[in-house]
Amino acid sequence: MILFIFTSSSKYNKTKTYLGILKHHTADSLARISLETEFCLLDLDSMDFGSIFIEQLQKANLSTEAKVQLKDRAMSFLLDLFIGFQKRFEGSFSMLRKIKNFSPSIFKDVKVTSQLFPQPFFPQDIKSLVEFEYISKKIQSMDLQEACSVCFWISLHLHQDFFGTYIFRPLTTHVLKILCLPISNAEVERVFTLVKILKRLLSDKVNNLTLMHLFLHFLSVYMIGSKV
Repeated sequence: MILFIFTSSSKYNKTKTYLGILKHHTADSLARISLETEFCLLDLDSMDFGSIFIEQLQKANLSTEAKVQLKDRAMSFLLDLFIGFQKRFEGSFSMLRKIKNFSPSIFKDVKVTSQLFPQPFFPQDIKSLVEFEYISKKIQSMDLQEACSVCFWISLHLHQDFFGTYIFRPLTTHVLKILCLPISNAEVERVFTLVKILKRLLSDKVNNLTLMHLFLHFLSVYMIGSKV
């Protein structure tokens, strides 16, 4: 979404404009910016359509006018995409607010209170909250290396004390459940799109196992780029 929030006028330095926007806007205010207005869009020559798009466009045997029209259509598609994303952004961001404190870099310095463990993700009885606070402070006192959020909490989940007890699991079990929740329905929609690609008229009766193998083949060849 940030890509669009520039003025297209040449008298402005786009880098300074970008930094100014980040300095004076919060995520909430960015979510309220109208992307449907002309002044907040980059011009076609400044828009980043991605390296693959630009590479294929340069290879295409098209006139300059046709390339401009293609860029314009791509920009309209991206704009519609981001307008739809922006409408869902506020709801997604409220979820991110609830889980941001469990990022390793934030969690190690966050003030541990009962508000750190929101409903409905954590039990709210006194005994559980006291236990969560105790475990959190114990984790903060440890000298742990930073990692991605999932790796960090999985390592704690698998940690055992001298007696072989998983001492952090009363907390980590709930945290990992939160981290497994999708922030949006984008991943689900990608699966639906992939199913439509794979299950054509001649292969609409494939069983689940075969479909899963086709998924893996598609991901490895077309998305990861490996040769199988």
